[in-house]
Parts: sequence; structure tokens; C-alpha cells
Amino acid sequence: MRFKVKEHNVASQIVADNKQPKVYNKPEVFVAPDPMKLTLEAVDGSSRFVFQETPVINARRRKHIVVTEVNEGESEVVEVISMKGWELSFRGRLVDGDTHQYPDDQVRALNDFFEYNKNIKAYNEKLTALGIVDILLVDMDIPSEAGFVDTQEFTITARSVREPELNLLEL
Repeated sequence: MRFKVKEHNVASQIVADNKQPKVYNKPEVFVAPDPMKLTLEAVDGSSRFVFQETPVINARRRKHIVVTEVNEGESEVVEVISMKGWELSFRGRLVDGDTHQYPDDQVRALNDFFEYNKNIKAYNEKLTALGIVDILLVDMDIPSEAGFVDTQEFTITARSVREPELNLLEL
């Protein structure tokens, strides 16, 4: 079977010997325009949100430890069990600098990402340095702000997510 591929701007056609052409959407290749800007992307690449002003990113991580008292409480044994994931906080503003109206499109788009009940990709230089790519949005706060019609503050809490690594031991 021979395939002829014809490139188009939006889609590619694949023609197999004497069959009707099938049209496949060309996947969009994601390239972060600015590594300092925070970009959120659905895992399947179907939607993306780029923050015009990079929010303040706070990252916190803890160890999972177990403390056992010995010698009737005079001493203790501390065991490190594992490293927990990163707890992230994004605090910033959504601003409509063009029309100076309430940034309702940005608020809706950010809310759509929050309502997405799966992991999402997060791209930013700081997150990359910490080894964070996949996150789960856990909490979102959009408080009222007096005096600025074209600005909406927000705070988002998230957790880093990693696929578990399982080691099978042979018995």
C-alpha cells in the first residue's frame, strides 16, 4: 500500500491506493513563547492558557517521616519514608489592558482549567527547575477588588503530580 501525503496549512490528506482521502487534523506543536510566563495546557493539548502577567509562584515540599520514641521517650528514631509532592501557590492578576473592561474571557478560561478534573501541564522556568511538569489544580480564589474595573486578582493552589514508579521484587 502506498501513501501520498499532501501538506496543507491546517490538515493533511492521506491517500491510499484508489481510496478516498482521509483528512487528519495536524497536531499543533507547543513551544512556550516565553519560559518566564506561566502556561497551562490540557494533557491532550486541546486547550492552553498563557498568563499575560506571570503570577508569583510559591513552592513548598515536605518529607514523609515517621518518629518513634525509644528508651521511655528519652530518645527518638526518625525515619524518612519518602518525599511528598510539591504544594504550589500561584498568585497574580488578570488584566484587560486593551479595552479596560472586566477580563471576563480570561476569568472564564482560567475557570475552565480549574474545572478540568485531570492533571494539566504547567510550563514555567521555575517549575522546570524544580522538575514539575504535571499539576492538579486544587483550590482557586477570585476575590473582589475595589477600584480596578479591568483587573481581577486570583490565587490558585495546586499539587505536583508524578506517575508512580513501581519496583517489582523477585521472590
